[in-house]
Amino acid sequence: MKAECIDKSIEFIKKETPARHPSITAWSQTRVYVCARQGSGGRSAYQRKKNWTRKIGSKRTGCPCRLTVKTYPGTSEVLGFYKSDHTHATGDDNLKYMRLDADTRQEIENYLRKGMEPKKVLEQITRKMYRESNLDHLRSKKANRRHFVTRADIRRIQKMIEEETIRLASGDGASVLEWVNNLRAQGHFSITGMPAAWMISSNGKEVTVDFFLNTILLENPSIVPFIFMSDFDYAQLNSIRRRYPGSKLLLCWWHVLHAWQQHFSTHHHPILWELLKSWIRITDQDEFDARWVEIKAIAPDSVTEYLEKFWMKEVALWSAVYRVDRTIFDLGDTNMLVAIPHFIARHHRQAMGFEGPDLAFKHRLAVTKRADSIPRSAIQLDPETGKYIVRSQSDDEIFYEVDLDAYDCTCLSFPLIRFCKHICAVQHHFPEAKVQIPVTALIIPANSDSDDELDDDSEPMSSVPTPQEAQAETDQQAFDALAHRLDSLRFLCLTPPAVITPELRAQLLVATQALDRLDTHLSTLPEILPQVKVKVAPNQHSWPETRAVMNVAVKSKK
Repeated sequence: MKAECIDKSIEFIKKETPARHPSITAWSQTRVYVCARQGSGGRSAYQRKKNWTRKIGSKRTGCPCRLTVKTYPGTSEVLGFYKSDHTHATGDDNLKYMRLDADTRQEIENYLRKGMEPKKVLEQITRKMYRESNLDHLRSKKANRRHFVTRADIRRIQKMIEEETIRLASGDGASVLEWVNNLRAQGHFSITGMPAAWMISSNGKEVTVDFFLNTILLENPSIVPFIFMSDFDYAQLNSIRRRYPGSKLLLCWWHVLHAWQQHFSTHHHPILWELLKSWIRITDQDEFDARWVEIKAIAPDSVTEYLEKFWMKEVALWSAVYRVDRTIFDLGDTNMLVAIPHFIARHHRQAMGFEGPDLAFKHRLAVTKRADSIPRSAIQLDPETGKYIVRSQSDDEIFYEVDLDAYDCTCLSFPLIRFCKHICAVQHHFPEAKVQIPVTALIIPANSDSDDELDDDSEPMSSVPTPQEAQAETDQQAFDALAHRLDSLRFLCLTPPAVITPELRAQLLVATQALDRLDTHLSTLPEILPQVKVKVAPNQHSWPETRAVMNVAVKSKK
């Protein structure tokens, strides 16, 4: 039974042993083990106060899987009857509904009884599982419930140990205050965690930041960040623009608003403060300009002069007008990052369903639900262009164009996940217009001649790129197209048709084999990051020696 639980990622619970009637003499004892997802007890009398959605669905499914074991008088033989049918998915999809196994709970309890802190216990349990060097092993190894231990699990076990000796006072507030004081005395309220990459320096001058970025660029020449998010510090901005001219530069909204409020009293100018907080998030250019006129009308002259001198010259760095047409994963407005091991652990938990649907899938479900509000009468087909015209549900004078051939919509929410309620409504009311993408299109040929794909009637380009640049751009376009197709197919695969035809089954097999080959090839690419650790000696020299290494010009006297 233990091997079955490990293989299928399921767990059994012991059901109440049925009493043997005195008239039954065929067996002496019986035990019944049922799948933990069968559920126990009756229905809860709790009534929801809000219509919220669980991050993880209900565990109870009424699963019929069970194991019945019986012993008989006069013999040591034990017989069992195992019904292996499940009404739910097994394997990795069921891990999020499992409890920690007894061995893991006992190991955690032993560490805690020895006085080890929960944070250290978590490090001991996960060890180096979520390091970058362990990514290949993490992908290939079968997932185990032990891999997803959290500090909350450890704290729950610690609380059970504390309850053996700790009793709350009659006034619960006194107990809580005493507990907080003890935790503070032990240093539990210190800040932990910082970005995965950082620069330790005695100053933040431009030459220092530039030297730091140039060092990163030399060590990782093929890695070019898509977005840099920074504070409004020209030492950082100039260095980023110099070393990574192709990257998009944005300012952190928190730091922008923090800088603005330093130049006036928000208590004496509450209306101005509200206008500024909303001004930064406006996406329409005309509305942005109109709000700027309102701000200048009520703002003190010093604030207007400050904004015009420093901020209106760099509007593209902080205004939401220049942050449109982004995907749902690009909506961050702060430069607060997470450490790499924490990111890998969260991503692994997300992949196994412990964190519920990801942002894209959650948004897609909401979009699909909102599409029901669009009636068929609000959709018209333009016979000349072949596009569908969808009337807005909030404003009858606004219309959106849906092009199913290009799979595009003119609404503002489409770029988030390249899907919107208007496309969903068109596909629902006009099912014959759905774009069928053949699964074999996912196969990338080993040798492809880019010249064959060019149109003979196409206009010549103004500047001819080098063969290396042209090939790199073609490769990137191929990967982008594949990513978009996989994103579209992902939702279709999560809601498969009721009837699987032999042709569709064959296409699924071909696609799976092609994706396996692609995954194997991509996972065997050489590592970009250096693997050998470099020992850095402590900084015991003065600025002249450091300046010589950084090739900084000597500052002349004025």
